[in-house]
Amino acid sequence: MKIRLPRFSLLLAVLAWLPCPLLSAADATPAPSATAAPSAGFRNQDRWCAIGDSITHSGTYHEWIELYYLTRLPTAVIDTFNCGISGDRAAGGLQRLNWDILPHQPTVASVMFGMNDVERVLYSDAPATPEILEKRHAALESYQQNQRALVAALQKAGARVILITPSIFDETAEMAAPKQTGVNRALGDCAAFVLKLAAETGCAVVDFYRPMNAFTQARQAKDPKFTMVGPDRIHPGPAGHLALAYLFLKAQGAPGDVARLSVDASTAKVTGTPVRGSATNLRAQGTGLAFTWSERSLPFPIDPACEPALEWVPFNRELNQEVLQVTALKPGRYALRIDGVEIRTYSADELAAGVNLAGETKTPQYQQAVEVLHLLNTRTKLVSSTLRSLAHVEHQSAPDIAHPVTLEQMKPYLESRLERFKTNPPAASTALGVKNYPVIKAREAESLAESIRLAEQARRVATPRPHEFVLTAAE
Repeated sequence: MKIRLPRFSLLLAVLAWLPCPLLSAADATPAPSATAAPSAGFRNQDRWCAIGDSITHSGTYHEWIELYYLTRLPTAVIDTFNCGISGDRAAGGLQRLNWDILPHQPTVASVMFGMNDVERVLYSDAPATPEILEKRHAALESYQQNQRALVAALQKAGARVILITPSIFDETAEMAAPKQTGVNRALGDCAAFVLKLAAETGCAVVDFYRPMNAFTQARQAKDPKFTMVGPDRIHPGPAGHLALAYLFLKAQGAPGDVARLSVDASTAKVTGTPVRGSATNLRAQGTGLAFTWSERSLPFPIDPACEPALEWVPFNRELNQEVLQVTALKPGRYALRIDGVEIRTYSADELAAGVNLAGETKTPQYQQAVEVLHLLNTRTKLVSSTLRSLAHVEHQSAPDIAHPVTLEQMKPYLESRLERFKTNPPAASTALGVKNYPVIKAREAESLAESIRLAEQARRVATPRPHEFVLTAAE
């Protein structure tokens, strides 16, 4: 199955981010120096496979990364493929490599496993027996072996590999779910191995585990109920996924500027060099100013469900700066209108210091970015619930069957599995996926076409447009 989709504070005290350039202002990656660490940055025309478990399958960190690229670098073409499967582990990623991942011809692949590899059922508050300890050790050995093999296979296929340390299992938050003490430490062992493997194989690395762990501990010291993940202690919600996207983008050295413009009101001229845009038709407007600003990027729109993350990570301050600076205005307050829409009033001092418009939700450019967000959100849900659901069932029900596979070929496997469910009931979502497989499979081509249409529409909508800015003295 081939899915081609165009273009997923305190934490900074935890990690010192490597200076890995993402794309230059001209949307092209500069050549790395001989001593530079492997870059996690994407390049124009990249094809990115995000490989992982349910945190990737049903998550949104890759959607927010994709949204960043579409709004920040709309001329760069980066195809994104969700290659996560719920319940999967490194061995499963290796097993499905040839039919679920390599057909996308990835130029870059990110790999995040660990949450299932550690065998969480082996952990509880009861003392561990020697047999349990041996099984835990064997699980980590298997994880390491399969991670090595998966990296080698991806590199052999020509993909640049980004290794991601696993996200945390929050066993310390005060919540109803069992704590399963020791799971998070085991994930820490996985994270340490990922860092070691990256150094050995020349892979780029993105660290989720250490900053999430440190931030969680710091916050829980004040609020024992705080968590960056959901009530199951495993799966981050929308805000958690935006925090993961922030960590990923910072590791890439992602540019923080949407655009920057500085204008001298006394001369109606641009001062300095504009960033990612240009201004024309500058003219005095009473005691104020008017001009046309042609920005080459859109602000990053924050999904309302993600807003708590803005208290956890400095996303807007470090990755979402659309700065307008107007100097030499007479003292007083000024109303800013963009394309005739009143946005806000600012003091002359605020404008002289520079105001960040990326958080102003009424601007035409923000509303345009929200359209992109809605299109990507719709596509992400479609891919997760249909195309990835099919891959999930096929991987678990018939892992060795040749692909592409038809419904007729799958029927015996589905019937056998449904029969087993009678005596060994699975998770409700797994049972539903198998039961609904025939219906979803019948719509596979339609779902694929719709996902492509949504991605192409998002790319068209993301094309920035010039806007008329007017500053006038406020009454």
